[in-house]
Amino acid sequence: MKKNMFTLVLGCFFASFVQAGVVAYWTFDEKDPGTQATLGETVLDTSGNGINLEVTAKSDPNMTFVEGNPDYNPFGSAVYFFPPSTGQVLIPAAGGPSFDLGVDYTIECLIWLAGPITTENGFLAKRGLPGEYWYRFDEPNGRPNFLAREYVKDGEVLNSGGKVASENGIGAEQWTHVAWVRDSVTEEYRVYLDGELVLTEHDELAGVSYENDGSVHPVQIGAMDPDYDSAAKRFHGKIDFIKVSDEALSVEEFVQPIGKPSDPDPASNSVMVPIDKVFGWSSIEGQNIISETVNLSDTEDMSNVLESAVADGNSISFSNLQKGQTYYWRVDTLIDFGDDGTTIIEGDVWSFNTPSCVITTEEGDLDGNCSVDMLDFSILAENWLRSNEYE
Repeated sequence: MKKNMFTLVLGCFFASFVQAGVVAYWTFDEKDPGTQATLGETVLDTSGNGINLEVTAKSDPNMTFVEGNPDYNPFGSAVYFFPPSTGQVLIPAAGGPSFDLGVDYTIECLIWLAGPITTENGFLAKRGLPGEYWYRFDEPNGRPNFLAREYVKDGEVLNSGGKVASENGIGAEQWTHVAWVRDSVTEEYRVYLDGELVLTEHDELAGVSYENDGSVHPVQIGAMDPDYDSAAKRFHGKIDFIKVSDEALSVEEFVQPIGKPSDPDPASNSVMVPIDKVFGWSSIEGQNIISETVNLSDTEDMSNVLESAVADGNSISFSNLQKGQTYYWRVDTLIDFGDDGTTIIEGDVWSFNTPSCVITTEEGDLDGNCSVDMLDFSILAENWLRSNEYE
């Protein structure tokens, strides 16, 4: 039997944004990966505002909890909306709970679209009087699309006054942080992908709150409209979290990934790196770091580890580097996440190669830089002075 797509519907009343800060924060961490969603179960709003979600569907919900994005939360789950059948989505009656967007807001989400992207992936929507709004990710590249319409400003009904469609898509089967920002001060809509501004557009409805009575349907996540008897209007993919704020946030205020070690010294792909080089990096910021382990390999996939050592600080020297070789190295960070436990965050793989020298140490290249220069004479002079100490 084919399963029909479900939607998540708000489980308690919330009329408007009345306080600055986080309004709702759904992390979808209630269940372990591999757990099937069940009808009527609750997805908690972790902001503490009690705007919980309820799973509803025509039959068994076509959703399961899966592994989330470890770059943001190594312990969390995500919800996976499987590509559904053509069955109609059902939601509670018009008298259900309400949720409205104000004159300023930021909607952040961590999204993974199932490929190929051949649909209008309805992400979040609410329809009623006096207007409606929806968010979706459109074919062919998953470009963020938003529309608010039938709202009144200065006595005029604007049917498409809030349309924002970015040409930049998030692509298929890769995690992307998406942020829609509405700013009443600048009268702009802004769209960010992984913290990069990809669209700025004038807000023709600036100053108008997107309130409606939900008489067609209350806010729902996972589909645009229950009246569409088509899979083309439903979300296909994974959602790690959704965070709604009642402010126009800056990039620095977005939910941030845990991060990885950065700024390698020498820079990745460096050439002619001396074999006695002291290697350095910038550690992950804002985390309780227990230790950093540095791994050296001669294979890009780090399958053949030549050296592995816990660093004292954020620098290290390798003891057995050979000339004329290409090496790969990575810094893995053990982090304490408190009650959640500890986990290792693997860093990026950086590479370098050492010089291939015609001249040898015996021939005068004392510093290993493949040339006889003043530094070699300095080393020779220092060695001569040291040797005289014992005469």
